[in-house]
Amino acid sequence: MKKSSSIPDFDNVDLGDLEKEYQTEEQINRYIDSLEISAEAKLIISKISVTTVTFGQRIVKVGKKIIEILIFLAHKYPHMFIGMILSSLLLLLIAQVPLIGSIIVGLIGPLVIAFGLTMGAIQDFKDNAFANKLGEAMKMFDPLKTAGN
Repeated sequence: MKKSSSIPDFDNVDLGDLEKEYQTEEQINRYIDSLEISAEAKLIISKISVTTVTFGQRIVKVGKKIIEILIFLAHKYPHMFIGMILSSLLLLLIAQVPLIGSIIVGLIGPLVIAFGLTMGAIQDFKDNAFANKLGEAMKMFDPLKTAGN
């Protein structure tokens, strides 16, 4: 089941890197299958990966691009992702406390996730490489910024 959106009047826009495919669908599916997560989570990620957007007459696999960026960042910055996962698990445990768990998670959840990401990020990049690599990965979306004007 493919999700697709349509954006008209993009026929003359150069989408550049957004249209390039860096990984095949088979590679992405193998990566998703190798994840140690539940089958439901794998299904959700697989559905995201087939999401497309139609720009005029061109179809862009935006979901696949998002998964490619996540795979790139997970391989390049593993401590950051581990920090995010561990902080999410901590929040899940806190949410299980009867009566007040969900209230506490609602109040401190974003802070705990940010703390986990920050601690992992400190381990991963002490030389500011993250901003450069993330900027490189996000450049493929630059044509969309100027196209709407």
